[in-house]
Amino acid sequence: MRIEARIFRFNAEHDYLGVYQPFIYRANESATLLDLLHSFKQSDPLCSMRLDNVKGVKANGLGARLDSPLSAFAKKNGDTIVVEPLVSERAVLDLECDRRDFEDKIGVLEEFCDESDREYYDEFYIAYAVSPMRSLNDAYLGEALFMLADRLIGKDPSNAIAIAKRIACLEGGVFCFAGLNGALLNGAAHITKTIERLWTLSASFAPKNVGGERYAALQAADVSRFSGKKTAIATDCGAFAAAPDIEYYEKILIASGAEVLRLPNPSRFSGARVANLLPSVALQAARDLTLEAVDLGADTLACVADETAKFLTSALASVKRAAGREIDITIASCAA
Repeated sequence: MRIEARIFRFNAEHDYLGVYQPFIYRANESATLLDLLHSFKQSDPLCSMRLDNVKGVKANGLGARLDSPLSAFAKKNGDTIVVEPLVSERAVLDLECDRRDFEDKIGVLEEFCDESDREYYDEFYIAYAVSPMRSLNDAYLGEALFMLADRLIGKDPSNAIAIAKRIACLEGGVFCFAGLNGALLNGAAHITKTIERLWTLSASFAPKNVGGERYAALQAADVSRFSGKKTAIATDCGAFAAAPDIEYYEKILIASGAEVLRLPNPSRFSGARVANLLPSVALQAARDLTLEAVDLGADTLACVADETAKFLTSALASVKRAAGREIDITIASCAA
């Protein structure tokens, strides 16, 4: 099969911008990205890139291992594959990247790790590098660290509480995860399921780190306006979707006379922090959450956090346009 490749070239020592060098590659059915790059290096004596230092690449926009088959990107003869560094702004020599930020993040859990754990962490560098949240939030700990946390908890459950507390930080912790859809060639679903387990594990710490003031505000709020309403509840963080937290909110609204309808995923929207960092992701999540409530039969969407209610309200016009059908729902803050 004839592959038309475009390979990113850059040398941080003297280049200001990278360029894409064309390369024609004759591939057999089992050829991989690594085979392509080996052939490219052999064809260009000026290419000093060290493939041992390339821990993955972006191929046609997808984060991928070098052993990924070319057939995953080129479906027919003459197809083009664009090969780029995982993090272009951290490129140092062609497809090689400066990984010091990634290597520093493991320090959060370093005391629990042995050498095999560090190797396991390294396996998820690709997910860390292509994460939409990492690119917009320098404090984000990253999917690799969350996968490592899950492994460490499995190895020694006695460390579960300590590890869950480490990854439950507000600014860059596990609650900031906003998905990997469209970023990875393989493995996004597995990573997402693992992080959802960590959300549940960390839920018990919510009153201590981010949830306590919300509980108090909800108890003090006048929720009588929800009486007689078919009400769905939107939380603003994955941890708050886990029992008993969502059940706590439900009980308060039921006591007010509301008919509470439970959403399949009440934490789909991740709050104002994610709205500020990644507006396109937050807007899509807001649309999905609102339509789920409508389809469930709710006439009111009660938001635990005031900032969540404000964002969902601001997104409502966009939801109505995207839905292409009549949308009749009231969005309100529980704490108002």
